[in-house]
Amino acid sequence: MFKSMTNKTEEVGFAISVRDFLVHVDGLPTVRINDMVEAENGARGWVNSLSATSAEILMVDEVKVEPGQTFKRLPNRLGIPVG
Repeated sequence: MFKSMTNKTEEVGFAISVRDFLVHVDGLPTVRINDMVEAENGARGWVNSLSATSAEILMVDEVKVEPGQTFKRLPNRLGIPVG
C-alpha cells in the first residue's frame, strides 16, 4: 500500500539509525519541523529537528522501525485542534 500511495515525484527518505522511538532519516530535502512522516510499515512520526544531512523523527505509533526502511512526508503537519 505504501508504494501505491507514493507517486514518482514524491520525496522518499531512508532510516539511517533507530533508537527506541527516535529515528534519523536521510533523503527528505524539503521536510520541515512539525511535518508528519510515514514509514513503509504504516508507522507515523513527527519531525522534531533537522540537521544538514538528516531529519530527527519522533515516532508516534508503537510500530517497530528498522534501519533502511523507507519514509515519506505526509500532507499534514502536527497540530492540536482548539475549541
